[in-house]
Amino acid sequence: MSAARILVIAMAVLVEGLSGAVIDQFSSGEQMVSKSVPSSEEVLADPVELSGSLFATRTMSVWYGVQSLRVNTTLGRMEYVNVDSGLPGNDRGYFEVFYQAAGPVDLRADGANAIRLSFHHLAPIDRYFSRFGVTMESNLGVGGGSGSVVSSGQGYTVDIPFADFSNVDLTTVTSLRIQESRLPEGHAFSLSFIETVPEPRSILLMLAAAPFLLPRRRDFD
Repeated sequence: MSAARILVIAMAVLVEGLSGAVIDQFSSGEQMVSKSVPSSEEVLADPVELSGSLFATRTMSVWYGVQSLRVNTTLGRMEYVNVDSGLPGNDRGYFEVFYQAAGPVDLRADGANAIRLSFHHLAPIDRYFSRFGVTMESNLGVGGGSGSVVSSGQGYTVDIPFADFSNVDLTTVTSLRIQESRLPEGHAFSLSFIETVPEPRSILLMLAAAPFLLPRRRDFD
């Protein structure tokens, strides 16, 4: 095996170790909130405590459309659906998931530079479900970022680079918010993981540059 190949494999193993930290794996904090009639009234679930997470509590809410948002800890998933009810005014759904920290959280502590949302199911993939956004608050200020939905073979992922959060001190994050709006009837997803990760572009650059980091072999006549 060539030295370049050995170096690439070693760097891949190193990157694999930079797995970041868990924001929510939906193994704690069973929760559900729903609306049966379209209206602007917000329905809010009580905060629940989380275990194994960077954040202390999770709160969920929905408004406008006939919707349900549930954390199923048995399956380890957050499930959302805007029901195809046929009722007047049910052409848009709003939901929000809010995470509150017990104290300032350093999202960069584990070598991460992106937030990843991993979906078990997401449909339909259209302009409403082509991107997802996250808003964070820190001691410095508030900022938001978004990422495109990418098929992962076992579902879908959304990576949101930390570079998008220009007004946020990522070492003192106090809250994180996932919110989508104006979702039409029939839109649904099953979210299985929220975590911090090394951004894929950085990984690819590291692996692509690896062979050039080795000293070149000299050919002798």
